[in-house]
Amino acid sequence: MAAQLREDRAAPPPPAEPRASRSPEELRSMMSSIQQGTRRGRAEALDNEES
Repeated sequence: MAAQLREDRAAPPPPAEPRASRSPEELRSMMSSIQQGTRRGRAEALDNEES
């Protein structure tokens, strides 16, 4: 087993303050951006394979 896995490390402590929650509109916008970027990346990868 790797040395890093043999050591017994405790999980990091949780953040002191909870994160501010995002509105549904912010989440929708963020997920839409991620989806568009994924589609763009896949399309570019296909174009590069065909070249």
